Amino acid sequence: MIAQMGKKCHILLILVGIIGMVWRNVPYSFAKPSNNTEDLLRTICNTFEKSLKRTYQGRGLSRVLIFSEVVPSQEITKDYDTGETTLIKPRGTKIETTEQKFLVDFAFKGEASLSEFYEIKENGDKGKFLSANINTSDMRFLYDAKRSNAARLPTTQPIKYRSMGYDFHPETLTRIYQMPFVRQMDIFLKYTRAIETHYNVDGLLEVKLEGDKNDNLYHSRTLVLDPQADFRPVKFKSVSEINRSGSMVEVHYQANWERYTSTWYITNLTYEESRKFKGELPTKYRVEIEVLNFDPDTEVKDSVFDFKNLDIPKGTPMYDRIEGVEYKWGEEEKAEKIEIAK
Repeated sequence: MIAQMGKKCHILLILVGIIGMVWRNVPYSFAKPSNNTEDLLRTICNTFEKSLKRTYQGRGLSRVLIFSEVVPSQEITKDYDTGETTLIKPRGTKIETTEQKFLVDFAFKGEASLSEFYEIKENGDKGKFLSANINTSDMRFLYDAKRSNAARLPTTQPIKYRSMGYDFHPETLTRIYQMPFVRQMDIFLKYTRAIETHYNVDGLLEVKLEGDKNDNLYHSRTLVLDPQADFRPVKFKSVSEINRSGSMVEVHYQANWERYTSTWYITNLTYEESRKFKGELPTKYRVEIEVLNFDPDTEVKDSVFDFKNLDIPKGTPMYDRIEGVEYKWGEEEKAEKIEIAK
């Protein structure tokens, strides 16, 4: 059965390749979406998605920069006995800029992923252990050295909590607006008024999607896909404008892919979101990733994703919402029951 599935995937790739060669010779086009065009784009997306799933496991080291210009949100605390809330810090009125740089040891297998964050020494080596994230099909684990606490939380949607720069699962690295690429393409096609398609001089497929344009809303999206890398996204630009209010959201994505023996994985990636809304200060968020090494062939054991194997300092407060207990790290025998809010 596996051989038959492999054969079907191989045939699909050949068909997409043939269609691509034909399409490459078609003049630059601009037209209303047709069933043929949409079907072709969906076939391309399916090819990419199947290839992405074949990147089943891997581990490596990356250098990450996360930059943000945001207006700090207000902070409140709530007394759960009385229901009263108290304002700790009001919403900010000026831009606050932050920049974080760290090294990340990462691993993934199936749906599970692990990221361990370290300071970067002057010589570029790993420094102090800062934090760790583990995501599996039913659990999230978080450790923060600065806050000196750890927590294990239940979840049925691990993908929902994975963010670019903090998680290195292949699906996370192709997200647009924190949504899987293929799902986002379905939305793009649903609201697209016209499509432009052509192959550029580098043999990359460029797709431009123009949405409905009226007095209230305009959006355009440009994608550049690499046929040699099973149509993985190389570039993406999205501009959404609410004309009457002057509000705008702009997204830029750029990735370089490399083939590591049996699979494709990124070498560099930049993702940036800029937002401007009427009456508010403009904000920006940017993630830059450089993969220093990656190995998809050495087996990643399931024990890698066991939070008990992390090198967390003894005495760190641990809150386990799955077992309903709290204790200090290394003193599990002294665990105390806690009440879990429904």
